Amino acid sequence: MSEDVSQPADDAAPTSADDAAATSTSVEDRTQVHAHDGEPVSDDMASAAAVAAVVAIRQVALAYAANQAAALDQMETAKHDRAGFNAPRRNVRKRLPQAWTQTLGR
Repeated sequence: MSEDVSQPADDAAPTSADDAAATSTSVEDRTQVHAHDGEPVSDDMASAAAVAAVVAIRQVALAYAANQAAALDQMETAKHDRAGFNAPRRNVRKRLPQAWTQTLGR
């Protein structure tokens, strides 16, 4: 039964090297990127721009994380003082003092 399932070697699926060669395009086949003045952008300049973009994104992400952490710390420290000072909470029922001090004597 295993003899019926086997495939010949030339009908097998292409290897990853064959796939990479078939799907990759050469530099000449790619569309040329032009700057705002119409000059073509070299591969080195495009690579440098991509690296600069990644660095800028990381810096923005770090600054955002630091800002969020600082805001969380400030919120934790200021959680108990409302309106900038120790104002009482609104709509909170306070326990009223007893109207009389005598016990019922039971």
